[in-house]
Amino acid sequence: MVPFALLPGGRFVVHVSALAAHTKDMLEHAQVSLLVVASPQDDVPTQGMARVTIQGEATQVAHDDPQYAAAKAAYLARFPESEPMFGFGDFSLFAIEPRMVRFVGGFAQAKSLTPDTFAKVLH
Repeated sequence: MVPFALLPGGRFVVHVSALAAHTKDMLEHAQVSLLVVASPQDDVPTQGMARVTIQGEATQVAHDDPQYAAAKAAYLARFPESEPMFGFGDFSLFAIEPRMVRFVGGFAQAKSLTPDTFAKVLH
């Protein structure tokens, strides 16, 4: 589990340590899957909670990449307390480009979305 921020076009950005297994996995295999679940509510059973599964491709964002500044700004806008970790040499940003999106709004409320439709829903 890692915190994420959203980039324009429905892309995700994560800031992860090279010491973590998931970082090593992304470097070896760019294909990833993310599960994002709505916040728990007392009156909604776990299986009824809204959620989205994203299958996509993770790309490490180098410091000299033109998208680095925007990715860092998006991440820090959501997690300002993470600023000191950008000074750690083992942390890096990864952008995740959705390839398939499956939304489940609750019981019997599932549908697949194109990445373009997903991006439009987010904005």
